[in-house]
Amino acid sequence: MLPHMRRPLNQRSRALALSAAQLRDRRSRALASFVAQLRNRRSRALLLVVLGLLGACDAGTPQADAPRAADPTTTSSAPAPAPSLEPSEPFDQAQVTLRSPDGATEVEVPVYVAADVRARGHGLMERDDLPDGTGMVFLFPVDTTGAFYMFNTRIPLSIAFYAADGEVVRVLDMAPCTAETATDCELYPPGVSYRGALEVEQGYFDEIGLAESWTVELPTDLPSPS
Repeated sequence: MLPHMRRPLNQRSRALALSAAQLRDRRSRALASFVAQLRNRRSRALLLVVLGLLGACDAGTPQADAPRAADPTTTSSAPAPAPSLEPSEPFDQAQVTLRSPDGATEVEVPVYVAADVRARGHGLMERDDLPDGTGMVFLFPVDTTGAFYMFNTRIPLSIAFYAADGEVVRVLDMAPCTAETATDCELYPPGVSYRGALEVEQGYFDEIGLAESWTVELPTDLPSPS
């Protein structure tokens, strides 16, 4: 029996030896693969750290060519030019102040001054335009109730009649009159007593909100009306 059992034993030993070698080989390959993966992970981690540091440095460095957005709190537009008038005989020039009843609105208006009979009789006749925000003030020596007309006047006008204390007592719109004689033109009576009147291009009073009870404030150096 012993000689017959020796051969299978040797075969089993060789099989065991082969299995052990294969196991060691598999373990070696697994260990090598693990080490390689570990190295790859460390490399990727190190790469991410480096990229993170580079990114942080770039974010903190201003770009010279990058456009800078305008600060809306510091941006200011150029002020609109103040209205002005060209010299025109026989009229003086002045600036009147229009003020709302509550004082919240105050508007400066450059005006021609019509302070005598001749100037008041001519008014804004024969003009093709009137600069925005300007007008003509009519000064009377005493209170009056006389009407205005638009003979030979080409510009649609608005007129504010004011009392001796400057309070606006009536506001009217007036249309140009193309009639050949003054008697054929419409009259615009205020229906109240007034001391002066201010004419502007039609629509300007609506633009600034002027109405009855506003105040027309005149400068103190105006010529005395006659």
